[in-house]
Amino acid sequence: MAARSPNGMITAVLLFVIIGLISESQLPFGAEVARYLEFVLTTDFDLHFATKPIEQLRQAFADFDLAVLTQALPRVPTGW
Repeated sequence: MAARSPNGMITAVLLFVIIGLISESQLPFGAEVARYLEFVLTTDFDLHFATKPIEQLRQAFADFDLAVLTQALPRVPTGW
């Protein structure tokens, strides 16, 4: 696996600091940001609905052989 650059980590930390400052400030939307952040961090997201079809496709094409498909095609006379 390729080494990741630190830019992603720096961006994530900066976003959390900015969101934290907004939620702790006395801005009118600060409480809404804090509630949204609490929802995102405490919700257990289930991605099984997305990975199940992908896994089914992977199993369906695991034994796929392109050579069998090309042998089954009709031969076209070229006249050469």
